[in-house]
Amino acid sequence: MRAFLASFFSELTGQGLDCVQISCESLGADCNRFVLGVPERLAPAVAGVEEQIEWSEILQTLAHS
Repeated sequence: MRAFLASFFSELTGQGLDCVQISCESLGADCNRFVLGVPERLAPAVAGVEEQIEWSEILQTLAHS
């Protein structure tokens, strides 16, 4: 799904966008959540997922970067 969303929105906007899944139902989350953006802006989201930070904290970090 992540690759599909990145490809679809990249084509739609004409920009090279990336997608990061920040919550996953199969890992116990209430739903799947994805964040789209330019790769360099999404670096904190990638790090947050790797560190198993809650999705809401990841969004908070992105909003303030």
